[in-house]
Parts: sequence; structure tokens; C-alpha cells
Amino acid sequence: MRHCPNPECPETIILGRPAEYRDEIARCPACGTDLVGHSSDAPPETSPPLEIPATCVAVFRDLGPAYAARAALESHGYSVFLRDEHIVSIDWLYSQAVGGIKLIVFDAPPDEAREALAVAAPDVFDDLPEMHLPPTPYDVCPKCGSEDVEPSASVNRIKALSLLFFIFILLVPFTAHWESMSCRSCGHTWKAR
Repeated sequence: MRHCPNPECPETIILGRPAEYRDEIARCPACGTDLVGHSSDAPPETSPPLEIPATCVAVFRDLGPAYAARAALESHGYSVFLRDEHIVSIDWLYSQAVGGIKLIVFDAPPDEAREALAVAAPDVFDDLPEMHLPPTPYDVCPKCGSEDVEPSASVNRIKALSLLFFIFILLVPFTAHWESMSCRSCGHTWKAR
């Protein structure tokens, strides 16, 4: 493999190392410099690519608390990223498979970011009022006014019987043996063998 020796080549800057080309290519397509080396030569050593320190400061099961924590840290000037948020947004059950939604903080000491998160959003949804709708007429006993009600046993029996009736209707055409016959012309009915 041949490589570009120019340290200011756009490909070298983007990749963080010299771009490699097949032996039949003589000039670098990005900067026009003559390529050097052959398949036996290794490209010269370059500085390692820039690494940004990142730390996971919190893990969430659901998207709501993760978004609230991200917003809280962003409002304090932290550069943050939610890893696996899109996987969990497809189906929240994937949260268990990927280990939750990770709140990643860049260029900040993890302890400092955790303290800022604890101050900014100690319990993200604890202060929200519980939603309470007024009861419907079906949720209150008309005699005593109690809200501790449930469907009566007769309703459950009717539901079970209707399900059995539905199954019976589906199975009858396949299991029944017709023993009587009728004439379409005169309407006479008789038993078959």
C-alpha cells in the first residue's frame, strides 16, 4: 500500500493518519502529492486521533427522566449525550437489553456532573401533581357512594359465555354431522341414514 507523506493533506487531517492507496495510484487524489511506500512499507507514525473524555454519570430506564436530566445538565453548561435513547424509543423493553439510557458528559469531572445533576434534578418527576379525574357514574356505588367498585360476577359470567358461544359457532361447521335433509322445492324434511 502507498500513502500520502503530506501532513497537511485533507485525508490525513480527517483520518488522523495518512490515507492509504493501491500501489498503481501515483498521486494523492486529495492534495496532489506523490505517494510514497509500497505494500511492504508501513505508513509513518502520526499523533493519535483526538480523544474527548466522556463519562457516564447516570443510567435511566425510561426516556422522560433521561430527557429531563439531560436538559438539567445542559442548562448548567455541560455538554451531554444520551446513549441508546433511540433504541429505547423504538421499544422501551429494549432498555433492559442495552443496559438503559446512559447520560454521557463530555469534558467534565464525573463527580462534579453528578453533583450538578443531583442539585438540578434531584427527583425529576416527584414534584408533578398526580392526575386525578372525577369518577364516572360507573365508578361510584349509587346506594352508598363508595368508589371501591368492580364488575359483578354476572357480568363476568356473561363475558365467559359469550366467548364460549363464539368458539362454539366457529367449531360447529367443522364438527357437526348433518343427519337431516330437506328438499328445496317442496320443503319436505327427512332423516338421512
